[in-house]
Amino acid sequence: MLDAAEHLLRTGGPSALTVDAVIEVAGTSTGSFYARFGNREGLFAAMHERFLSGFGSEVAAALAGAAEKSTLQRTIEHFIDGVFTTVRLHRGALAFHVFHNAHDPVMRSQGNELTQLLSAALHHTIEHHHVEPRPVDDATLSAISRMVFAMALELMLFDDHEVTGFELTPQHLADKCTTMAMALLTS
Repeated sequence: MLDAAEHLLRTGGPSALTVDAVIEVAGTSTGSFYARFGNREGLFAAMHERFLSGFGSEVAAALAGAAEKSTLQRTIEHFIDGVFTTVRLHRGALAFHVFHNAHDPVMRSQGNELTQLLSAALHHTIEHHHVEPRPVDDATLSAISRMVFAMALELMLFDDHEVTGFELTPQHLADKCTTMAMALLTS
């Protein structure tokens, strides 16, 4: 049933995600659906948990090896590119889970755990390199994490030509984000 729900979300968007459609695509019964999930919100909670687990694993794989890059700039590039690439691959599902589930305190907490883990991974990655002319403070690291998160939200919500009217490719956006992060780290 979760596979069916994810398929419906991917192919038809949130409006296609009805109980009847999930039952039909899964080839199951109404009783089975309600026994498993209780209601539509129970389905969304199960989808959210499953999505976060898979998305977190994909981001971790994309970020693997970032700290071992030869320079701080290459490390930041690898990290940002990994996050942005994974966000673009799961754009629709991410938007659904971020905005649909924002009202539920448990699901919101689960999402916050993932973003905080990503922030901690970025902090670890940056701290692996000795940054001149000064040590990196928590406020700077937090600002960089927030900038990456904000850009990831933009990639999730808008097409490349939207927001400013000037088209920025995902790679160009990642490059500019890296430049901003480096400026914060080295100024």
